[in-house]
Amino acid sequence: MADLIIKPLTGAGNTVRIQDQAGGSILTSANSGATITNATLNDPVTNTIKLTPGSAPGSPVEGQMYYNSTTKVTSVYNGSTWDQMSNLFSATGGTESTHSFGGSTYKVHTFTSSGTFTVNAGGSVDVLVVAGGGAGSASVNYGGAGGAGGLIWQTGHTITVNTYNVVIGAGASGYDSNRGNNGGNTTMFGLTAIGGGGGGFQGGTTTGKDGGSGGGGGYASTGNYGTGTQPSQSGDSGTYGFGNNGGFGNSGSTNPAGPNSSGGGGGAGGAGTAGDFTDPPRGGVGKDMSSYVGTSVGDSGWFASGGGGSNQTGYSAGTASAGGGGDGANYNNSLATHGDANTGGGGGCGTNTQGGRNGGSGVVIVRYVV
Repeated sequence: MADLIIKPLTGAGNTVRIQDQAGGSILTSANSGATITNATLNDPVTNTIKLTPGSAPGSPVEGQMYYNSTTKVTSVYNGSTWDQMSNLFSATGGTESTHSFGGSTYKVHTFTSSGTFTVNAGGSVDVLVVAGGGAGSASVNYGGAGGAGGLIWQTGHTITVNTYNVVIGAGASGYDSNRGNNGGNTTMFGLTAIGGGGGGFQGGTTTGKDGGSGGGGGYASTGNYGTGTQPSQSGDSGTYGFGNNGGFGNSGSTNPAGPNSSGGGGGAGGAGTAGDFTDPPRGGVGKDMSSYVGTSVGDSGWFASGGGGSNQTGYSAGTASAGGGGDGANYNNSLATHGDANTGGGGGCGTNTQGGRNGGSGVVIVRYVV
């Protein structure tokens, strides 16, 4: 049969209207398309528009909508991912909180132990990934301090509907051939933060181990710091990997001239230092992430500083900078401390009576605008 055409025959700007019995317009035509008012679709009882529950279409087109019968969420396809209409992003997992920054409010998911992050609709997130810190070495009196875990900060990371595994790297403890052990790697969204390097040994292998940030060198006459190996990460607007070298160990007349000492561990924000008469072997500084993730996590919002080195009697031991690293000890005392949990801080250099100190465990923090 021929098409049925309904249109005004004369005049300019006239519309076609379908009205109810009381004269209210149910459908009103326009130059392009039409306006439907209070229409009933699939649900004549409640007189509301209703989408049939189901799952995402296999080959969606931009602007298509569906109601997910599992997650109970209506989503619209933006041409590449599905956006949740009530909130452009929604997820569960970890410890959940909110944080305000730059005029926006963020939902924050903090993982202090391994777990899962479940995404209900695709979107864009910012993510902080910090590995476990390396252990300090005691090894008689001047073993090196532990390096901080590698740190990754990435903004605008696009993820889709999925359940993502979160693996939190452990802080290192104990020794491997008398050098401090390396911390554990932390992984999330395909990103890997590398565990911090263990401190070097006095009297044996003095070189600090390589890691996300390198371990400090033990007492020696030659340069022997561990190298920071956290690689840059490809991203949408820059690089996101942070790791630095440990400091030299020192035998009293070299690297530079000064007392017998070990090197501080490297941090995400700077290298560890070697000891001398005026500058104790401090751990490398961490990264201040407080503006982005708040001050209730990490070391008041700082992460991944290196452990402090040990120093000769009569000289100051190395302390850790902000970021959770442990302090070092003077010759044969027991003042060295562990790295703080969930900061990636390196362990301080201990002594033969105390032992090297443990590195701090890692952390993952995800945030997105709400």
